[in-house]
Amino acid sequence: MASTKWSRRVAWGAVLLAGLFCSHLVLSADDKPAADAQQKGATAAQTESEKPKRRLPNHYAAVVTPEQREQIYAIQAEYNAEIDVLLAQIKELEDKRDTAIDATLSAEQLETVAKLKAEAEARKKQRELEKKEGKEPSEESTAAEK
Repeated sequence: MASTKWSRRVAWGAVLLAGLFCSHLVLSADDKPAADAQQKGATAAQTESEKPKRRLPNHYAAVVTPEQREQIYAIQAEYNAEIDVLLAQIKELEDKRDTAIDATLSAEQLETVAKLKAEAEARKKQRELEKKEGKEPSEESTAAEK
């Protein structure tokens, strides 16, 4: 369940990001000179601590020019604050939902769920440790998941 929750969260985030990115590209196509001026102003106004991570989307590094790279960074910086607010809202709603779901369970059921979550987390840590050591996952860590 946790992996599907995470998958849904990632999928919705990707849809949100793709929509924002595409709509910005369409809307800013006519505003190229204004966008360049805004980008230069935004870059100059940023301090070292405010600079974004500066990562291009997958597969873009091979095709963009240095000027396009900076434009992409500016676009990302423009939307990052809004995206962070939306992601925080999603997290808040998911927490409310999970609290409401937990309220439907008895104390005994909640205890069982907590135990199952702890066991799953222990198996995950064991697999990560085995992977780090270069070992094949043990039958115990994989069989319990089936």
